Amino acid sequence: MKKTLALLFFLFVSQSIIISQEKSKYLLSSADILKIMEVSKVIYVPTLLENPDDFKYPKYQTLGDQYYISEEGESSTLLTYSLSEKGNNSFNLAEQAYSAKDYDKAIAYYNDVLLTDKNYYKAYTYIGDMCFMKGDYDSAKYYFNLAIKNNFIDYTAHWFLSDTYVKTKDLDQALKEITIAHLLNRNHLNIFKKLIQIRELIGKKWNEWDLTPICNAYKKDDQIIIEATEDWLGYACAEAVWKFEPGFTEDIFGKSYNDGELLYEKEAAGLAANIDSKKMGEITKIVEAGQLQEMIMYELIGRKYPTVMLLIPTELRDRIIEYVNKYH
Repeated sequence: MKKTLALLFFLFVSQSIIISQEKSKYLLSSADILKIMEVSKVIYVPTLLENPDDFKYPKYQTLGDQYYISEEGESSTLLTYSLSEKGNNSFNLAEQAYSAKDYDKAIAYYNDVLLTDKNYYKAYTYIGDMCFMKGDYDSAKYYFNLAIKNNFIDYTAHWFLSDTYVKTKDLDQALKEITIAHLLNRNHLNIFKKLIQIRELIGKKWNEWDLTPICNAYKKDDQIIIEATEDWLGYACAEAVWKFEPGFTEDIFGKSYNDGELLYEKEAAGLAANIDSKKMGEITKIVEAGQLQEMIMYELIGRKYPTVMLLIPTELRDRIIEYVNKYH
């Protein structure tokens, strides 16, 4: 079902609450976005999805455990692990010992890995796991914390440390660690399931709700096709303008936009341009509480660009944890 731009004015009935909460030049109302589309040389074709159940949701990335942070001064760089030939041989022997349930031998080989590849901090996590398998929970905690101290973004260390706290009946610490692991690997299903389980153990049931936009904007021949449910039409139009309107981001930021930049600004702009829908009504209290940034980082950017969550400042990560505990 297609509608002309003029008819879409009747759908854009009000300006989003986000506009009044965060004054920024890139936050435009749905009516402002529509005016840009009307006068543009680009041909925009907004289309309401007749059957939202047919919408193909994007497949979000699940991260591996190969990442670590290298810090030099105030600069942090995201790197991936690699092993020397000797370290790799020791690692393979450790894995064989683990498969044979010879945990002491596995620990010895993981320590050999550290002798040749001292920055392979994951080895501490594996040693902690061997201690856990042996029932030595104090040693397991020590090595998991050592892994985290050397590489905070090791989601596996936080996950396994959480399991250890469950074993020792420290459920508050278990919840803290599994929540961190969840943020570090937002789309990892087993971590999410574990988070729900631990919350249930302390009587804090997970409140499931979704802010995934049901929309798509893409180029077809000489037209920009915008597909969306009515609830997400404003967001979809803003996304199309950001991506396809010539000179749009240059006028605002002095540079063109690509998927690797201005992630927060783009998502905030999409929500700001969204219609006053039921979906927006659900998040009104979050925006009014001044937690727009935390919501966007967790609900949108964390899902779409999970590696971004690995490099966020500690203070922001703590605020996102508070957000998750409060609204989920």
